[in-house]
Amino acid sequence: MLDNANNAALIEKVGQRLYMWSQPEMNNQAYNDWRIVINESIVRAIVFIYMMDNGLITKQTLNEMFNETWRNGFRWTPELVNSLRHYANNRDKYKTLNDYYPEIVKCLSQYITTEATRMQNALK
Repeated sequence: MLDNANNAALIEKVGQRLYMWSQPEMNNQAYNDWRIVINESIVRAIVFIYMMDNGLITKQTLNEMFNETWRNGFRWTPELVNSLRHYANNRDKYKTLNDYYPEIVKCLSQYITTEATRMQNALK
């Protein structure tokens, strides 16, 4: 979490890049800082997981929520959901979310690398 100085230092570059890529959408929602974007990303992913795991959402509503999340600029949510599911399934290794934060950084860094490569390939 970003109240942990080590985790904040790990994710700053990633958070700034994600914010830069989605700044218009984020600013429209009053998310004007990369820290807010990272925290909100985690909250959104956890909400998806909770709703799916507890049968609180239909497939159609889930798709609508993902589409809305996409339109709101949180395009890395599917990757983050998968990463946080890994965290949930490995709580013996990761006691707290703070312990897992380096893996979140890896997940989002991989998203950035994949998207940057995809953009570069499109520009060839």
